[in-house]
Amino acid sequence: YNGTTWSEQNNVATARRTSGAGTQTAGIIVGGTNGAPGSTGVQTITEEYDGTNWAGGGSLSTARTGILASGEQTTVYAAGGFNSSSAIIGIYEQYDGTSWTGSTAMNTDRLNAGAVGNTSSNLVFGGYTPPAFFYASSSEEWNGSSWTVGGSLNTARISLASFGSQTNAVGAGGDLPGNSAATEIYDGSSWSTSTSMATARQGLTPGSSYNSSSTGMVAGGSQAGNPMNAQTEEWTGAG
Repeated sequence: YNGTTWSEQNNVATARRTSGAGTQTAGIIVGGTNGAPGSTGVQTITEEYDGTNWAGGGSLSTARTGILASGEQTTVYAAGGFNSSSAIIGIYEQYDGTSWTGSTAMNTDRLNAGAVGNTSSNLVFGGYTPPAFFYASSSEEWNGSSWTVGGSLNTARISLASFGSQTNAVGAGGDLPGNSAATEIYDGSSWSTSTSMATARQGLTPGSSYNSSSTGMVAGGSQAGNPMNAQTEEWTGAG
C-alpha cells in the first residue's frame, strides 16, 4: 500500500490465516492455521518481510492461531490464541528478530483480541475469553515484566482492528456479535467512543506498529452474511 493503491507483491511461503505486525519494509507474520483449529494445521511458523521477499524466522514455542500480535519486526510479541487442542490460551512470547522467548502469561486467556505496542509496553483488549467463547470488554497492560488490568471497552467485541500504543490506542470494528463500525480510543486508563468507520465489518486483525492514535488504517474483513470486503479506510485522528 502506497497511501493510495494496493499492488501485489511476492507470496508468503506458507499459505495460512494468521496474524502479523511490523512495517511495509520490515514485516512479520506468525503462527496461524492452514486447516481447522484443533488440527495439525495450526502453525508455529514465522516469516519475515524485507519489502520484497519473505524469509523464514524463528518458530513459536506453541502452535496457535487467532494470535494477538503487535510491534516492530525485532520487538514483536505474540499473546494468547487458539492452540492445537482447541483451547483458548494466554501464553505470551517475545521475538528479538531471531527467536521467540516465553514470558509471563496474560491474566486472562484470549483469542482474536485487539493488540497494540511492543515487547516493552503493550495493551491487549476484548476478544474471546473462556468459558465458552465469552465476548470480553476487559483489557490488560504489559510493562515489560508483568500484566495489570486496564480499562474496559465500552462495547465487548472480537476480531477488531487495532493500532497505537499502550496510552494512545484505537480499536475499530469487529464482531459484537454482529458486524460493528464502532471506534474507541484508549488514553491509558479509559476508553471513549469516537468516529465510526464507514463500513461495519469483522474478521479484522491487530498488528499495527503505529505509535499513536493519530494515524492508522483498516483493510479487508467481512460483512453481514460473510461476504469478503476489499475496502480500505484510513484513520486520521479523533473526530
